[in-house]
Amino acid sequence: MRKIPLSIGLLWCILFLFEPTHAQVKEYYFKTLTPNDGLLGNVNAFLFKDSRGFLWVSSMQGLNRYDGQRVRTYTHDANNPNALLNSNIQSEFFEDKNGDIWFC
Repeated sequence: MRKIPLSIGLLWCILFLFEPTHAQVKEYYFKTLTPNDGLLGNVNAFLFKDSRGFLWVSSMQGLNRYDGQRVRTYTHDANNPNALLNSNIQSEFFEDKNGDIWFC
């Protein structure tokens, strides 16, 4: 193994440290969601972004799913066996390997 003289190694370190980076600058977009946008309630404790890009938002009135354009809501309906069992969603979200979202 060939040794690099200390002065050359130090020079490379200095050049590397002061070399301007050419990383892309990311622009972030922030939107505040409110009940006026369709969100259920003003108090939402848990957020989760799934593998498909949906943002899931918990609430005491039900579940919210934001796709970047609109909010879709899921609530309890005693007459619908496919509806939420309860509307009070107050837990973290988890996604399994099948892409299913789990919460309580």
